[in-house]
Amino acid sequence: MASIEEPPSLKDISLESHRIIHRFLLHKGYIGTAKSLREQAQESLGLNPSSFDSSPGSLQLDLETLIEAYNSNLCAQRQKEKLKALASSLSGATVTDPLSLRLEGPATLDFRLTNTYRTLHASNILSLGFFDLPTRFFDTASQPPRFRISLKKCLVSTAADKRIVFSDPADGRVEEMLESSNGSGMAHHAAILCTAQDPKESRCLVSSGMDGKIIVWDLLKRRPVQSLTHHSKFVVRLAFSPSGEYLASAGYDRKIYVYRRSKRYATIGDTRSEGEGEEEDEDEDIEEPEDISPEFELVHEINTAANPEAIIFVRAPCSPPEREVASLEAGRNVTEDGKVLLQPPKEDRTWLVYTIRNDCFLHYVALPLDADRVTSSGSVEETSEMMASTSLSKVSTKDWASLKFNTNPDPEDVHVSYSLLALSLHPSKLYLSAQTGEHETVSSTSTSGSSSSGVASRILLMPLLSDVRAKTLWTGSSTSSYSTPRHSWLPSGKAVWVNSEDGFLRLVDVEGKQRSCVLTHGLARDSETDPQSRGGQEALNAAATWSRGGNTIVKDLVAFEEGKVASCGFDRTVRILTLDPGVAT
Repeated sequence: MASIEEPPSLKDISLESHRIIHRFLLHKGYIGTAKSLREQAQESLGLNPSSFDSSPGSLQLDLETLIEAYNSNLCAQRQKEKLKALASSLSGATVTDPLSLRLEGPATLDFRLTNTYRTLHASNILSLGFFDLPTRFFDTASQPPRFRISLKKCLVSTAADKRIVFSDPADGRVEEMLESSNGSGMAHHAAILCTAQDPKESRCLVSSGMDGKIIVWDLLKRRPVQSLTHHSKFVVRLAFSPSGEYLASAGYDRKIYVYRRSKRYATIGDTRSEGEGEEEDEDEDIEEPEDISPEFELVHEINTAANPEAIIFVRAPCSPPEREVASLEAGRNVTEDGKVLLQPPKEDRTWLVYTIRNDCFLHYVALPLDADRVTSSGSVEETSEMMASTSLSKVSTKDWASLKFNTNPDPEDVHVSYSLLALSLHPSKLYLSAQTGEHETVSSTSTSGSSSSGVASRILLMPLLSDVRAKTLWTGSSTSSYSTPRHSWLPSGKAVWVNSEDGFLRLVDVEGKQRSCVLTHGLARDSETDPQSRGGQEALNAAATWSRGGNTIVKDLVAFEEGKVASCGFDRTVRILTLDPGVAT
């Protein structure tokens, strides 16, 4: 029967501890200190000096080895804690990494200019979106008669003529035009620069302009319902949070304002697109119910060191992960068939992200933990999921705290060689795409009227709350101090359209390859249909290279279908590029 080894006694542990320290002192040359240790150990512990000599063949433990082993064990424990924290921050769901998706088709996709709309505006067109236009109608055929809502997807353009135009992308027909104040005084008195639509309540549209105003519109009533006048200069960008509870604005007064909706519209049911069937009943009466207009109140103000250029809301963890696990690489898996799988992070709170000129950082502002958890009744939705997510982050970032993440390849490099002038969220919601441009401020126009020579633009794909670049896409478009870089992702997220100053639209896939390049703006009328007829090619070249007046500048664009993209420019047109139907994507 095997003997059971007894554990060492306290005396044995004490003796061995002294031996280890004694050997260390002798090894390092501390002879006098070693002698003092033997003498004091004999006086206080009764250890005989000969006890410090190890018996032949015994295992001699080294103090430095023990400390190294201890530190290694400590590092292993810390790594386990990091992995545990990472596991708790991941959603548990597995998705395909969108950056591994491939855009099908030939190396050069055959996109063609198919539509030109010249009569939407009488001046330079400044922004373009793709929003819902809700229309309420009274259905007398139903029993009992009731109001119903239909939604139509429209291109929404703004211009220096102070109009917001809803048009049919198929034929350019004007569906609606917003410009009248209806005597309320809540109208723009200068060029309209930007629009945004509430993602949950399609009847709410906001617009901003060079007059510093933000106008809130009721699209069902086709009228303004609120005017926000906190900005003193151009309001260049607007953004809604995911539930529409918060609205943010960025102005050239170096201010970013965040508003919270204090009142919602009266219930109109779950809006449905055309062809999706009937709306939920609104009222059994024949009379149209009274509407309650939304009200936005200012809740936060951000002062910026330079002009803010882009703003966007995202859902991300309560606090940023440590840099070692900040990249999505931590949850990366490659299957046998080469498919790249990811575990995306949990969405615990809403963050506002903004960029400013002459700065290469992504600035994150933490909204309150209950942001975007508001129910239709206006109360905070206290769910077990919310409680679980907040308890995961005991050291959560404080409400309205600001963090910043460097977008340079080396996060320690703070040199500014570009500005981040446009932001969007990749359709997968896993990456922020930041488009770079000239970082210097706009200088005065040269005597020739042409802009300064441009620098190459790129799109940086950044995981949320991270300073680790996932990918850099070189767009092939140059930018100058006069340009406003813009980009729009295909709904699939496999490629992105970018604008330019030279009249071209370019499509770049997630591998960084240019898949299409089409001359779109600055075209002469007779060259659009047949470049070879009536000197069309010469007219085309002359129009495309003439920069005085900026008629080749592509101001904005939106990819509203996988095979269609709309753009607007300083030639006062909206153009539609369409993929040859014979090419599969």
